[in-house]
Amino acid sequence: MTKEESKLAERIAGIDRAKGFVDNFDALLDFALFPFLANPTQDEWKRFNESRGNQAFCDALLALGELSEGYHDALGDMFMECISHGANSQFFTPEHICDMMAEIVGVKNDSVCDPTCGSGRFLLKGLQRSRENDAEPELYGCDLDHRCVRMTLLNICLNSGRGNVEWGNTLLLDIYNTYHIDRVLVNGKWMSFVWQYDKDTDLEALNNEREKTARQLLECGILYELPRYRRKEQSEKPEDVQPEEEQTPTQAIEEKPAEPIKEPIKEPIKEPIKEPVKTVPVQLSFDF
Repeated sequence: MTKEESKLAERIAGIDRAKGFVDNFDALLDFALFPFLANPTQDEWKRFNESRGNQAFCDALLALGELSEGYHDALGDMFMECISHGANSQFFTPEHICDMMAEIVGVKNDSVCDPTCGSGRFLLKGLQRSRENDAEPELYGCDLDHRCVRMTLLNICLNSGRGNVEWGNTLLLDIYNTYHIDRVLVNGKWMSFVWQYDKDTDLEALNNEREKTARQLLECGILYELPRYRRKEQSEKPEDVQPEEEQTPTQAIEEKPAEPIKEPIKEPIKEPIKEPVKTVPVQLSFDF
């Protein structure tokens, strides 16, 4: 264990001296994940309120953030060193092997999948490799251990990723809970936020809630990106993407009847607009 890892372990142990390291580690995961949860449960609200005001949580989270720089899986290392000790064969693939495999696979698709994700280090290395090649992949992970699922979620959120993480048995295709990760642009920086649902969740109501949240973010001047739906939007007819009453200036000019033009009009022939036009509604599609 390095000096920095020992410092993190000491701070986790100091969260509550009356409890063991495992309980403190789980409490830190709850505390660190809560700001990324878009629809937290009542139990999650309760646990977070119990943690507020405890400086030890903030100190441990700061140490974790420093160790997580560069797509490093500090959570997985801490889990193996201080919690699992190899129990249930929970030895995660060394990060240099993950680097090598990401290098071999390269960037061929817009997604990275790990059906037994552990703490998510394969997903992190795939994300890093893709971003080095100007790609932003959709991440998918699944694990039987709920603690590992939460570690994966936190690792992805700390690195502003997007995708889906599921708690379940990949071999039996039995899913207990699903976490969908979206991204928003806040003050020029991407931030992930997590929507969670299970088999009893009303998906239609959840979709409406997500769309309402997205529109509220747009009204606040925050760009909401849905890159995984770009190809779908391009394949749809123009009238399905943009209502007739709210068209871009370029579309309005193109659909007007032909009129005699005395001089060439240069205004519409400009470079593509790089920033979103606020008058044009963003196509929001939430499919599970």
